[in-house]
Amino acid sequence: MYIRIVAVVGAIFAASVPSARASTYTFALSGDYTATWQAPSNPTPATDDGTIPFGFAIDNVAGTYAGTAGSARDIRFFTTTDSGGFAIFQTVVTKVASGTGPQLFSGTITNPMFIPGIYTLNDQAIETGTFALVITDPATGVPEPGTLAIMLTAIGMVAGTARRRARS
Repeated sequence: MYIRIVAVVGAIFAASVPSARASTYTFALSGDYTATWQAPSNPTPATDDGTIPFGFAIDNVAGTYAGTAGSARDIRFFTTTDSGGFAIFQTVVTKVASGTGPQLFSGTITNPMFIPGIYTLNDQAIETGTFALVITDPATGVPEPGTLAIMLTAIGMVAGTARRRARS
């Protein structure tokens, strides 16, 4: 009997938890330069740029850069070995923004996973400015109060039934 109750509670809990999957993260950069773009949470690094020994690049990233919709040639993300942070390139040699600070991903440079959060980065170009970079996962969120209430009510009912049956 106890196993059946645990199975029902487990099924209810499993149904309420979103499945693990790769999300598309939103990046919002503000400060000396503004930009917004989206990228997979677990991106496939570009293979055509062998010049980044301590990081990786994502090519042709659509977004809004300095208030204009467009595409960056690539956005590079660096490990802490190379001062962390990022750089946005509009062409092969034209860097429009770069910030140093914490490493923005976990994993390796061949299999990175972005870390959602709010980051303060130093402007590499003028060294006195700063950027705020916010990485968010729009797929995650707090359950709505109604959903949470239904889930807790169902668990309470199952526990109450188990308690009554255990007494008899």
